[in-house]
Amino acid sequence: MQVMQASRWQKEKGQRMSILGFHFQDCLGCDPTVKVVKGTVMEKVEESKWLEKINAQILEAPEDGARNMPKKRRRRMITELYTGADPTNGMPPPHMYQGIQFCDKKLLSDDCDAIKVLADGDYKALLDDCHDFDEFLNDNANQARNEIKDVPEFQGAAIRSLSREKSRRAWYEKLGSIETLPNVLDLLSENQTVLEDPFKQTFRCATFHYQIKGQETDISAYYSHKDKVGNIVVFKPIAGESYNLVAMQSNYPNSGNGKERAVFEKEYDSYESYQSYKESLSESDRKTIDKFETIFIGKATAEGLPRVRVYKLTPGNTLLVAASDYLHGTIIPSQQAGMRRALLVFHDLIPYY
Repeated sequence: MQVMQASRWQKEKGQRMSILGFHFQDCLGCDPTVKVVKGTVMEKVEESKWLEKINAQILEAPEDGARNMPKKRRRRMITELYTGADPTNGMPPPHMYQGIQFCDKKLLSDDCDAIKVLADGDYKALLDDCHDFDEFLNDNANQARNEIKDVPEFQGAAIRSLSREKSRRAWYEKLGSIETLPNVLDLLSENQTVLEDPFKQTFRCATFHYQIKGQETDISAYYSHKDKVGNIVVFKPIAGESYNLVAMQSNYPNSGNGKERAVFEKEYDSYESYQSYKESLSESDRKTIDKFETIFIGKATAEGLPRVRVYKLTPGNTLLVAASDYLHGTIIPSQQAGMRRALLVFHDLIPYY
């Protein structure tokens, strides 16, 4: 696939945009870097089978069972995590889950022993503590990549991720020291072969979130944030449901200055379903979600992302989003009896140096 140069993109799209900064705030009618893919019945069956396999082989495997893994390493590979906010601030309590890290190890050099992970900070996972991609993960990563590989907005998001220092250190180390590496625009114009595929690292990692036992009967939340690793992610629900809020740039000129108040786009996707869900709640539960929304809208306004959409995710549906550019957060309703929310998040593969 040939990557279009910046000047060509500007001419073809008829809008002012910066690939490195990935700014679309001053364009008219530009498309957001968000896409929903509807799954098939067969895909839902495959998702269910994969969850059964993960339960049997990893989550519920005996300490000295099929994996023959020391207890200390097992604790590192299956860690209980939470979303890192104070539950006493009036919002729903933080979503808590078991986390398992996967990556496509064949893409990494022999001297790489750790990768960057999705977290609020500079964190790593040792390769020995990561599971390799299986056929299910590989097929889903490739399918998601095919959905966006020809979309200019997603191409820009992928290139921005490649341009970041730690990504460049990982993928372009053979070109020279990090201090002498050309910026991404130079790579586009002078080293086109290097960026024949800006999605080289996209979706080659996956983090599995499995809600902890006991929380499935409660409402919880993943609080508003922007990702700090890579850019484009895939949210693929395996079990359960959630409402995902995404704040994006405006369609109007001169916006994005923090003065245009963020509002819900009521005509898109799952807004009506989200409102119906809130109306079904008790007054106390509804107030916690209202607090969540108030904080989300305030952050979106301050960051110049005035368009807020709601996406309901259930097994079979997939959400692709430039998660480092767009503010996003999630409300996780109480789940059906006997079911815990399970989510795969595909993200960039970035070696940790």
